Amino acid sequence: DLRLKPRYDLPVKTAVFLSGGVDSSVAAAILVDQGHDLIGVMHYHWPESRCCSTAGCQSAEAVAQFLGIPFKSIDVIPEFIKAVVQPYIDAYLSGETPNPCTNCNPRIRFGLTVDKLLAQVPDVEKIATGHYARIEKQGDRHILMKGIDDEKDQSYMLYALTPTQLARTIFPLGAMTKTQVREIAAQKNIPSAKLPDSQDVCYAVNGHARFVEDYTAGKGLQGGRLKTDDGRDIGEHEGIHRYTVGQRRGLKTALGYPAYVKTIDAR
Repeated sequence: DLRLKPRYDLPVKTAVFLSGGVDSSVAAAILVDQGHDLIGVMHYHWPESRCCSTAGCQSAEAVAQFLGIPFKSIDVIPEFIKAVVQPYIDAYLSGETPNPCTNCNPRIRFGLTVDKLLAQVPDVEKIATGHYARIEKQGDRHILMKGIDDEKDQSYMLYALTPTQLARTIFPLGAMTKTQVREIAAQKNIPSAKLPDSQDVCYAVNGHARFVEDYTAGKGLQGGRLKTDDGRDIGEHEGIHRYTVGQRRGLKTALGYPAYVKTIDAR
């Protein structure tokens, strides 16, 4: 099985990001089988989160213990708020729909967290994650490629990674399908084998709108009018942070035909 064959002059000191979920756990298990000198890492960025939370840290450490590798948690909460959460809030209040993962990956996960890790464990050479994406080397360049599983491809979340970050990164699951990953997890009796997939913004556990409302305590939020293309006023909305272009559900207005959000005028 090609995915289990070593691709480096081993042992290589490799840090694998763990969340306690099945994808990162299987990525770590594959690297152990390949002979990497492995350390599990988690960046702790929000107390209540689908992955990088207090509970997530405990789950990730349990996976590391199961695999017999050391584990390190790195606190990046202040930097995460500045680089990811505040721009996320600002975008919603401006009538935009942000994708915070595209900020978090280059600036926090593959950026600040790795910098803090290297300050503590300077001999780490490679960084690995459970993302469904691939990296190909073309000459001196490392090119980000889609994962082969179209339904799980996560390359769009990683598009902003720098050439330096790509050069030191490994995606063990990029040439695999989710079905294969779950099969390996079951074969190895990995604790997270049957956990459901974690999707959506990890820290907005109660939804985008609720997070914005709780974080701002309602400051800067207000309702407004719903209007058709020709300017007809058809009702009131509950704040632009609750809507995105293309949305159909939740408009709370009956026109007798399907209606979608076409534009958002924040002003």
